[in-house]
Amino acid sequence: MENVALKEDLKSNKRAYKQHLFTMHKQLASFENRLSGEDEPRKSLQLSPFLPFGSAADVPLFLRSDSTNLVNNEGLGVKVLVELRKFWLDNKQKAEATSCNFEERFVRYVTQGEGVTQRAAHSHLVNLHMYMKRYQYYADCEVTCLVLAGDMCPDAWYSMDNEVNRFKTALRQLAATPNAGNKDIARVISETFPTKTIDAAAAVFMNICVEGVPPLLGEWLKKCDGVMELVKVQFVQEVRLFEMQIEEGVRDFMKHHTDITVDDVVAATLSIDPSQCKD
Repeated sequence: MENVALKEDLKSNKRAYKQHLFTMHKQLASFENRLSGEDEPRKSLQLSPFLPFGSAADVPLFLRSDSTNLVNNEGLGVKVLVELRKFWLDNKQKAEATSCNFEERFVRYVTQGEGVTQRAAHSHLVNLHMYMKRYQYYADCEVTCLVLAGDMCPDAWYSMDNEVNRFKTALRQLAATPNAGNKDIARVISETFPTKTIDAAAAVFMNICVEGVPPLLGEWLKKCDGVMELVKVQFVQEVRLFEMQIEEGVRDFMKHHTDITVDDVVAATLSIDPSQCKD
């Protein structure tokens, strides 16, 4: 009887694993379709003009305008991802050379260049904002929106980008290793993302393995945007969760103390994640 029950458990687990693998594969395909533009809205909808934001106090400074004219839709689509990446790489240099805040650097980047009129610059800023909001399921768009709103530190984007680059480098090295197997992929994921939950690491692992690697790992790395986007999305989720945990830790601390110092915040942070002590 025990053997029969064990076999049923194994069958059930196998079915659950296959279903989970199928779900992860669909998620990966969805990411890759979005990156290739296959889920773009119909042109008739995509090119509908945008309403002006006005100049109310609750409108971000870079979107404010006294004009009541409709804003031309430039039809950026997922090309907004390319432009945002260029901005972030440019911002890294400008942030070290200027004292202006992030929002000002964002506006300067868009308005730079000869012959750019104030109206054209404002129109492009509105387009960037609208398409970032439309494609917030991409981590680059979500992080940029959060930073512009003051809800995330700009360094988060660079940490996310560095994490993806480290993962790509580790996989390239693995691709050049003879007789590498799925265990080696799991090891690379574990070493690159030591703080990931088991479910998050499993999602990354299965999305790689459904492509038939490691024998085809080298070829797969040329078209791995879907998995790398998944890694980015997980990074944003982890940062947001960590921020919530710190906030809860500080609130718990304040229940028993009337004053709170920077050292107290550091202590609360370390109690949640001791690995942060090096920062």
